[in-house]
Amino acid sequence: MNNLLPLSRPKSDDDNLIPLINIVFLLLIFFMVAGQMRAQLPESLSLPTSAVGIKETQDARKIHVNANSAILLDQREVTTQELSQILQQETPQRPVAIYADATITAVKLADLLLTIENSGVDKVTLIVEKTPEANP
Repeated sequence: MNNLLPLSRPKSDDDNLIPLINIVFLLLIFFMVAGQMRAQLPESLSLPTSAVGIKETQDARKIHVNANSAILLDQREVTTQELSQILQQETPQRPVAIYADATITAVKLADLLLTIENSGVDKVTLIVEKTPEANP
């Protein structure tokens, strides 16, 4: 009669570890999918706000303009002449995304836009922060 009973193997601590590994793996996947990874802006940059906007293109060349009107390209300060030369050398022309501080004047921004246009760039986007929507 003892031959009909299944042989039981000894219970090990590893049997309880597998469900824990599964849960940790699922949490990891959840936070990778739900989280939004985005490059951080320079600390001194305060973007203007807007109620409407479009999404930035992923392959855009990022130009930062701080409150002192200094132009940063790839985390390096450049002059308008250097910026123009760098943009003219790129083929094919990549779109440009401008991260301008909210305190710079329209004249400074217009000068930058003119430099970018003269460099042959066809698509320029001004990046803004979206204002929170008002709930009626």
